[in-house]
This record gives sequence, structure tokens and C-alpha cells, in this order.
Amino acid sequence: MKSLYSIYREDGKVKQRVLEYVGKEENGKLVQKMDINKVQVANIKHYADVSVLHLIRLSTITK
Repeated sequence: MKSLYSIYREDGKVKQRVLEYVGKEENGKLVQKMDINKVQVANIKHYADVSVLHLIRLSTITK
């Protein structure tokens, strides 16, 4: 994560405050933050419902 900070002293202690979140770093390059409302979903993958896993687990316990 990349952020802009303000460093200051308060009561003799050094403190910092996040002014703005800029984005994250991937492969050494900065990826800018995005507005979540502008993101479109390309596809969704759904793996094993928890309820199905629970039923499988219950069936193996009773054997």
C-alpha cells in the first residue's frame, strides 16, 4: 500500500497521519486506487458451498 503521510510531533512524541491513500504496488509499479462504483465484474467463480462441505463432514463422522 502506498499512502501520503504527514509526520508531526505531539507532546514530544513523533506521530504520523495518513493524508491520502494513493494505491498499491504490484511488481514494483504503483497501481492507482479505483472508484469501486466504476469496477465491472468479468466473471464469478463459486467453489463448494459451506453447507455441502458440512454435510460431507457429517457423513464421514457417522461412518
